[in-house]
Amino acid sequence: MSNTLAFVRGNNLFTTSSIISVGVQIEHRAVLQLIKKYIDKLKTFGDVLFETESLKTAGGNQKREIAVLNEPQTTLLLTFFKNTEIVVNFKLALVQTFYELKERLNQNEQDTSLITPEQQYEISSHVMRKTHALFGRRNYSAVYQILKRRFRIPRYTCLLQRDYETALKFIDGLIIADFNLPDVQEKASPVEMPSIYVSQSDEFTFNLFPATQQQANKLTIMPDEFQAIKSLVYCYGELFKPLIQWAAVEALKQNHPQASRFYDVWHEPLWFLGRMKRLIERNS
Repeated sequence: MSNTLAFVRGNNLFTTSSIISVGVQIEHRAVLQLIKKYIDKLKTFGDVLFETESLKTAGGNQKREIAVLNEPQTTLLLTFFKNTEIVVNFKLALVQTFYELKERLNQNEQDTSLITPEQQYEISSHVMRKTHALFGRRNYSAVYQILKRRFRIPRYTCLLQRDYETALKFIDGLIIADFNLPDVQEKASPVEMPSIYVSQSDEFTFNLFPATQQQANKLTIMPDEFQAIKSLVYCYGELFKPLIQWAAVEALKQNHPQASRFYDVWHEPLWFLGRMKRLIERNS
């Protein structure tokens, strides 16, 4: 069925009084009069838009007023016509067209929508099982990295609905050869983080190096500088990060070529901010 009977604006379906006039084989002037007669009832389903369109006639191009109706307004208007065979056939054709366009809209929405929290959990579960099966230890990042490269996403939560089932099968089908990872032994004892000291004076003093290195080097930070660090951590974590994450999702929905850069902006500083938070916790 031809989609010239209706069209899409934004995420809504519309037709016009001129299309209805041709479909029911009634003069456009009469259709427009009927719309204006029942304008208040039609507005129950939203504003009725009136536009101007060009019309080719024997005397040349002319302009006329037309009404633009959404799907429920059109359905209501058609109830005011007598159910002749022509009108019934037009109703059937228009309903089929609305249905086809709505299916296409739903498909487009699915193609650009992200996986749900439940699906994110399912992805994580598959990653965990595959990691244990292949490595016998916690090496989740390797599986997540290869998943992100496969679907070209900054993080797994940015996976599209249309790729969800394919992603699960991809994870389940991974083998060791897909990673080509060197066998790196984990260190038995991690390096001890430096201790932070708060002096009784107007400045903070803390060791730059772990005590095991027996270094005398120290750094000094003033109280106002320490307060600035606290403000930085708060502003980024509570104010800027949520906005950047929102922008990243929106850019991904629009298939913007720089969408992954938003992820880098909020994700890369997390290592540094995590250490700043620990510094603040030890001295608050």
